[in-house]
Amino acid sequence: MNGGRPIDPAGLGRLGGIEVRVSVEAGAVRLTIADVLALGEGAVVDLDRPANDQVDLLVNGCAVARGEVVSVDGRLSVRVTEVVAPAPGAAEWAA
Repeated sequence: MNGGRPIDPAGLGRLGGIEVRVSVEAGAVRLTIADVLALGEGAVVDLDRPANDQVDLLVNGCAVARGEVVSVDGRLSVRVTEVVAPAPGAAEWAA
């Protein structure tokens, strides 16, 4: 535990080589198994967010930022517009 002190980013340098899974979540929906099995080519699944809403940038399943989807060289990308504050206790290991 770091006793409520701010985390020193310079102290995290030794962790720089660790790979993490970064993913983007555009929304979610709850479906029954029957609904999932009924999906076919061309099916449309309505998500719980408006089309113009920001997406979440997740690191190992935890939201760390929000942003907007953009196209860079023909690939989908995310422009970060907001960094999300860590959940209480999420950074206690960085004492």
